[in-house]
Amino acid sequence: MGVDTSHKNRGAMTDMEFNMALSQDKRLFAYAKEWGIGVFDGEDFQKIWEDGLLGSPIVQMKFLDKDTLLVLDVSGQLTMLRLQEVSGSFRVEDHRMYLDQIDDFGILSNGNIVVVDSEGYSFLYATESGNLHKLPIDKPVS
Repeated sequence: MGVDTSHKNRGAMTDMEFNMALSQDKRLFAYAKEWGIGVFDGEDFQKIWEDGLLGSPIVQMKFLDKDTLLVLDVSGQLTMLRLQEVSGSFRVEDHRMYLDQIDDFGILSNGNIVVVDSEGYSFLYATESGNLHKLPIDKPVS
């Protein structure tokens, strides 16, 4: 799959202070440690999520679909933020933790998620059913 499977290769977790994701409609969402998540409105960032609400700094952000932002934090929690836009302003209308003890994730074209857990094992998370299936890989990813 060609995915970097270890945050250890990216520096110390405490150094992760900034992250970005581009939505399907080309809006820039950014995370800054001790500030939170915001969306760029063309002139400034509109805060949509407080940093302290997740409990740990974010190391990855990716859009699952137009309205769903997945965030992976330092503690290994993969959380879904459901976004809603009203009159040009965004807000988080729902959030929930999908998985924990995750080291990396990628989104497939069918909307399912491939994850690598903290022990290096790969799984397929089926977003429609919520089922988690271990992938038949003989040895953990290192």
